Amino acid sequence: MRYVLLVESAPVAGRDAEYNEWYNKQHLADLLKIPGVVSARRFKLAGPNLRSATGLSPYLAIYEIETDNLQGVFDEIGKRRGTSAMVMTEAMEMNSIATAAYEMTYDSAAKP
Repeated sequence: MRYVLLVESAPVAGRDAEYNEWYNKQHLADLLKIPGVVSARRFKLAGPNLRSATGLSPYLAIYEIETDNLQGVFDEIGKRRGTSAMVMTEAMEMNSIATAAYEMTYDSAAKP
């Protein structure tokens, strides 16, 4: 099965550079070492938006996951978080994190 994991987050005020360096150089690499996580991309909120952007975090990470056991991938992330296998940073505003996982239902790039 194929999934995407969406993670909205924000840096602690005044620590944008530290947050972005950690995310790009450390965190994405740590997540890509987890079996089932096949890609990781980050985005910064841009405007103008088609709908109100009220309440959206300034950054979005999209992880593509291929697995028959999504919960197992989440369990592995939980086991590694805060260890040397997944170093965290105090530059991330922990109260800003919002996550959602979606199962792929259609892929226009897939050949019939």
